Amino acid sequence: MTAPASNDTAAPAGSDTPPQPTRHDKLRAALRLAGKAISTGLLAVTLVLFAALAVGPHLAGYRTETMLTASMRPLIRPGDVAVDTAEPLTAVRVGQIITYRIPTQDHRVVSHRVIALTRTAGGGLQVRTKGDANTTPDQWTAQLADQQVWRVRAVIPHLGRLIGLLRGPALAWLLRAAAAVFALEVLLAIWRRPSPDRPEQSPT
Repeated sequence: MTAPASNDTAAPAGSDTPPQPTRHDKLRAALRLAGKAISTGLLAVTLVLFAALAVGPHLAGYRTETMLTASMRPLIRPGDVAVDTAEPLTAVRVGQIITYRIPTQDHRVVSHRVIALTRTAGGGLQVRTKGDANTTPDQWTAQLADQQVWRVRAVIPHLGRLIGLLRGPALAWLLRAAAAVFALEVLLAIWRRPSPDRPEQSPT
């Protein structure tokens, strides 16, 4: 007589069926993925900002200015970054937005729209400007004597706020977070490594 077949089946020795991941395995995989994403994101942001603000102006000949006031809303808002390129003084026209140092008060740098201009006999240029959001023109007449002036060509929204954050305490916290993520990845790698005294599989 033959013994009745058992309902319990066991995987044959040497089976290639991979073990199912446990809850801890899934947690470690999620933490590892999050750590890589954060590290990659921080590195990408740092490289882009460095290239745009430190390298680009020397190679491409532009410069950047962070808008601090609302005088040019809605085109340029506080916290936006204006990208300026050099414009020959002879090419300046009414309606362009130029960046220059005002001749009065604290001689601050502003980016305002040209509303009137007068060319002088010596090749200079006198301009009247106005902020788009201001109800009246600027109180001064600026005398531009250089052979070129900086003209606003593009606006990058909110970039100035990000730069301000990275220059403040937020940068230190981001660096600490990146270091913590790296340390966590190292610990997880050690945790996953099998012990030399304990084989991964029991002998058959």
